[in-house]
Amino acid sequence: MKKFTLLLLCCVVLVSGCKDSELSEQYQDELSRVDQWEYQLRMVKASLHAPAQFSRSREALAEAKTQAESEDFEDALKSLNDYYAAVEDAINVAKAKEATELKAAKLAAEKAGKDAKAAEEAAKRAAELEAQRKAAQKTVNYTVKKGDSLWRISRRNLGTGFRWGEIYQLNKDTIKVPRLIYPNQVFKIPAK
Repeated sequence: MKKFTLLLLCCVVLVSGCKDSELSEQYQDELSRVDQWEYQLRMVKASLHAPAQFSRSREALAEAKTQAESEDFEDALKSLNDYYAAVEDAINVAKAKEATELKAAKLAAEKAGKDAKAAEEAAKRAAELEAQRKAAQKTVNYTVKKGDSLWRISRRNLGTGFRWGEIYQLNKDTIKVPRLIYPNQVFKIPAK
């Protein structure tokens, strides 16, 4: 009877360990997507245009990491989902605000036709906004060599392998599976 109880106890521990292991793997998979979301937040300047949503995303990510450190992967996954929702909100608000600012600058430039100085300032502001948008999207071409991976390309050209998600985001139409890239493919990579 003692052997049976001990065997049953071992099975329960193994099953719970398997569930924790699966949740841990799922958490790690989800965490790998964070780089891509962080890149998008930087691209739309969410901290500037959507500070409340940006702050909420920071808090949710910190909470997820804290929960993962205490091996509470189920709650960590929930917190990551909260992070993704906050990031999407921040991106949407930032894009809307940026579009509104650009439209207002263009309208001001048109309306200020009689006042040359005001028109010049409004046109400068519109040009600055457009230049900022284009600067955020500056890229250079890179031809894949044998043995390359997105991580290696990122590490060599961007200084850290953790920015591989930016390369993937810029080349989603070319890269179907991030770990499968081939020699002689030409990718856009962010300029340094």
